Amino acid sequence: MIDDWIRLLRIEASNLSFEERYLRGPKLGNGKLSTVYQCQNKETGELIAVKHIIKSNLSERETEFLREEL
Repeated sequence: MIDDWIRLLRIEASNLSFEERYLRGPKLGNGKLSTVYQCQNKETGELIAVKHIIKSNLSERETEFLREEL
């Protein structure tokens, strides 16, 4: 009961974690800095591409490159 209330509260606040909002599907591709996955919004069914980046593996130069890319 409390878990349901917390989930509904997060939905209203748009504060869901990625895992709560999306289902991760197949890998679409990868590069030196990231891997791209197809993901589906659990609520709407919308398909999107998501770039997964492990920031702890990045050099300072790579981190700056990603800032510019965003």
